[in-house]
Amino acid sequence: MKLNYYSAGMKNNKMIIITKRSGDRTMKLLSVILLILFSINITGCVSMPRLTERENSDDTLVYGYVLLSNEGLPINLYLTDFSFKQIDPPTDAPYKSCEKYLGAVIFTIVKPGSYRIDSFKSFGGTRVGPIVGDPRYVNYKVPVQDNGFTIMKPGLFYFGAYEVNHSWSSGKVGYRIKKTYFASEEDVIIRILELTDKGTYWERALKYRLWQLRKWRNNNAKKKPLPAVD
Repeated sequence: MKLNYYSAGMKNNKMIIITKRSGDRTMKLLSVILLILFSINITGCVSMPRLTERENSDDTLVYGYVLLSNEGLPINLYLTDFSFKQIDPPTDAPYKSCEKYLGAVIFTIVKPGSYRIDSFKSFGGTRVGPIVGDPRYVNYKVPVQDNGFTIMKPGLFYFGAYEVNHSWSSGKVGYRIKKTYFASEEDVIIRILELTDKGTYWERALKYRLWQLRKWRNNNAKKKPLPAVD
């Protein structure tokens, strides 16, 4: 018997390999479903997040970049969760979950106040096509020091770019979080504009900020300071 179609899945943390004759529509459908489920598990959603019209005049778009480096790891990790904690003013709902794009660009809508990066998580494992083996989650504890920012007025706020370097020892994942200058704020805005509805306040604000940054970059030989967000 010739077996030339394969599908794979996970059950109770064990890999299940299913073989079937080619032409079996049921098995092909199952394979498509499994691919979608793996995509959801790794990226967090099937559809892209969208940035729509600003709802309130005191809304602030907070954005930045987080790069997970898989160098030196026998597995691939993908960002799954990212949240801020509101410090001031006090609130009954201090945790602000963020949208993610391309596994690295982070953005969310908040009100003026004081915040810090609360936590983020990753998921991954060894992967060949749709197959994920040795699945695991990593919870990152973010140091409180130098991890706060205050939004004085509504509009735009760039919280910066971070890189997470991982290590591997005895089957366990270690990590170190550091600030970086890649990607730049300009790079992040370009990516967010891909998700922004046309004709909205956010599109106008982001394009104006992009114009500011490009103008500063072109004149940087004169050593002018980077412009603040208006």
